[in-house]
Amino acid sequence: MGKWICTVCKHTFESEGSPDGCEKCQAETRSIIPTENPDEAQISGLPEDLEEVRNRARLKLKGICAVYPACDGRPDKICQREAYGKPIGFGGAGSGAGFTENYKSLARLNLKTRLVGNHFEPDMTVDFLGLDLSLPVLGAPTSGIEKYNNVLNEYDFCRMNIKGCLEAGTISLRGDTWFYTLENNPALDALEEEGGRGIPIFKPRAQDILQRFIMLLKMLPPINVLQSPLHQVFSQFQNKERLQLKL
Repeated sequence: MGKWICTVCKHTFESEGSPDGCEKCQAETRSIIPTENPDEAQISGLPEDLEEVRNRARLKLKGICAVYPACDGRPDKICQREAYGKPIGFGGAGSGAGFTENYKSLARLNLKTRLVGNHFEPDMTVDFLGLDLSLPVLGAPTSGIEKYNNVLNEYDFCRMNIKGCLEAGTISLRGDTWFYTLENNPALDALEEEGGRGIPIFKPRAQDILQRFIMLLKMLPPINVLQSPLHQVFSQFQNKERLQLKL
């Protein structure tokens, strides 16, 4: 009897052999890992620090992303070579020049630090669209992980992002990619499952398709845990009411 942990909801349970999925949140088998594994070559347990997260990413995204110290879009990077002749994913479009120039532009911005001063606890809370967040960082609108080495179920990945952001006291932006459709949209499905606790990002599409996506968002059910599900966030631009995000 082995012990397993769900990387979506962190539920631990026992199972003979590899489980088909999480018995609590129904995450599928790719999101389940053993809590312990005698084979050091196999991943087990939740990562303890950021470096372990990076090492696991290198293993799972072998040949696609090497998790370089600088993600700058240079043409010698694995992600940039992978981009040619395939749907846009990791790396920049075409030569990647836009990616590289954006990186250089951001590198020119620096924080003005003061090394000596009185000790204090910084207040990092911020107001974002009427939501009170614990820090000025949002979960990036990443998407499409399912198409890279089949490492994760897309729906589970979206739920992980949403849940992780809420645990950190902030909110997730959910992305869009070429295989998301009105009938099968993992990001919107995850937002519905998690009570609308995130903000969707849509890539350029026909106006009628975008309007239908927005209609789907307005159909998300209200919840009690948060007083600002996503369709209320949209409606604030009409009624000008201030909303509070309680985490």
